Amino acid sequence: MESLRTAQAVAGVLVSLLGVAVAVGSVRWARRHRHVLTTGLEAQAVCLNTYVDDDSSPSPHAILSFRTHDGAEIRAADKSGQARTTGDVVTVRYLPTDPMRAYPVDAGTRDTAISLVAILAIAALFTAGGIALSVASLHTG
Repeated sequence: MESLRTAQAVAGVLVSLLGVAVAVGSVRWARRHRHVLTTGLEAQAVCLNTYVDDDSSPSPHAILSFRTHDGAEIRAADKSGQARTTGDVVTVRYLPTDPMRAYPVDAGTRDTAISLVAILAIAALFTAGGIALSVASLHTG
């Protein structure tokens, strides 16, 4: 019986840590997204191809091609969910140190904020559930 309680406590801690890790990763991604959109260099990209990734999300994705200010040709995935067609011209922003992570300006920050709140709520549930599982395992007799 003691080993079962220990296993429940460990499982609770691991679930809580998973919730915290998801929250931290999501906040870091959102901060980077905002940083790129507010301080990144601007370029005009052309939509080379569009596709729908049925495995992860039914929303549309696109492959964008643009030249950096120093002349490098970059192809970057646009997973903003904005409907695009081949040949569309899209304004993107990128950091010179990492142009592969360019973001379309029309992706905006509103959708990012809504997604972040939803992910943080789920992460909080995982964290709270893990803590509850750990505490419950300590108080079962």
